[in-house]
Amino acid sequence: MNHNQTKTSEKTHFFIDLYQQYFPIVARHIQKNSGDLDDAKDLFQDALILFYEKKLLEPSINNGYLFGICRNLWSKKLRDEPRIKIELDTNLSVKEEDSELSIQTISTFMENAGRRCKDILVSFYYEKLSLEKIALKFGFKSTRSATVQKFKCIEKMRALVKEKQLEYADFIK
Repeated sequence: MNHNQTKTSEKTHFFIDLYQQYFPIVARHIQKNSGDLDDAKDLFQDALILFYEKKLLEPSINNGYLFGICRNLWSKKLRDEPRIKIELDTNLSVKEEDSELSIQTISTFMENAGRRCKDILVSFYYEKLSLEKIALKFGFKSTRSATVQKFKCIEKMRALVKEKQLEYADFIK
């Protein structure tokens, strides 16, 4: 066995050990945070590459650093690609990829809640503005006032849905 084969074998064992030690931990973390097994596999592969590149530059980095990379990548993915997750009474999770919410139905309820409520909710959920920015945009005296108003708007929408006695299935095309 030559030197290159030995190095390749060492790398293979290195990755296998990391995979056996950290993948179950990462998979549980992702599952607890709105992900699934496929998400965990994809993210772990990306993290392994980043970890290996970093380890080549700084050999003193310990293997616990890998979990930190995974956690940060998952947090970034959740921020960048928010998922709609609705918990039903049966504890069944429905993700945006699995079903498409009727945008028309939601828009109608937002319109019925009032123009200001619609603008606040769109700013928060779709434009991803912070409550501080919403307070400034809508002229609230404080972030707390923006939070209270957003809550009131959500409650108004809930009341409209309840008034119409709609269920989750009514929002699915």
